[in-house]
Amino acid sequence: MNDVVQVTNLSKTYGKFLAVKDISFNVNNGEIFGILGPNGAGKTTTLEILEGIVPYSIGEVEILGLNLKTNSKKIKTKLGIQLQSSAYFDYLTLSEILSLLGSIYPSSKSSTELLKDVNLTNKSNSRVKKLSGGEKHRFTLAAALVNDPKILILDEPTTALDPNSRNEVWDLIKRINDNGTTVIITTHYMEEANFLCDRIAIMNHGEIITVDTPDKLKQSLESKNSFTITTLNPLSQLQKQAMETIDPNYHKYFDNCYEIFIGDPSVTFNSAMQSLLSANIEITKIETNEPSLEDVFINFTKS
Repeated sequence: MNDVVQVTNLSKTYGKFLAVKDISFNVNNGEIFGILGPNGAGKTTTLEILEGIVPYSIGEVEILGLNLKTNSKKIKTKLGIQLQSSAYFDYLTLSEILSLLGSIYPSSKSSTELLKDVNLTNKSNSRVKKLSGGEKHRFTLAAALVNDPKILILDEPTTALDPNSRNEVWDLIKRINDNGTTVIITTHYMEEANFLCDRIAIMNHGEIITVDTPDKLKQSLESKNSFTITTLNPLSQLQKQAMETIDPNYHKYFDNCYEIFIGDPSVTFNSAMQSLLSANIEITKIETNEPSLEDVFINFTKS
């Protein structure tokens, strides 16, 4: 089975408010699938529907070959869920909490194995309130993995973490995925999405605008490709005209430094450089400026 999640024409209303509007997407077995969007885009509502927490109004959701409406309980045993915030028993140790959570499921991983998986073996007798921010996030991942899920759902898993702790969580998510678990993640961090995700859905105003790999999403903004050159000498009028053939609105930062956008899809970087060299422009420095995932995000969600 290639698709482990299939969502078709899904909508969700809260009173008169349409939070999710006729969205369709699939999640492939073994991939990390990201959902990006501004606040209020419908990301968390979509996850809560997949998790069986929120009922949906219209559409079809199939998870692991099972219809969500008729097989919700069975599906939940195969999902691991990390919410944006979690609360645990204050006076139980990490090991005790995991053992308690594991007792809810027909089968579960041992607390020893789970804590080893998230590099918290030395904290097995600690309490959650004594953990650092990064350790708490890793423990919530351990709790989400207690039933050895087929699909792990993460809602903004690294919010408020420092860069080092964020990188630790990223590496952990990658390792979980490498071991065969499909991951669905929402995030506000473009770097996180670019590093982790095999494919990304961009949501805005409850709708999915596009779904593709990070590289293909960036390539969709090919017209935004630019490069900056520093020249040995100020440009003559003829040399300026040569630059205008590539970008009529090229930007001059200061004497001898220019940014040129490649607006014509038929023009490549190599052909643009050849045109400049043919005009006897002596270039001392070149910097290429490719579109980022942040550029893609802004482009699709600016309205």
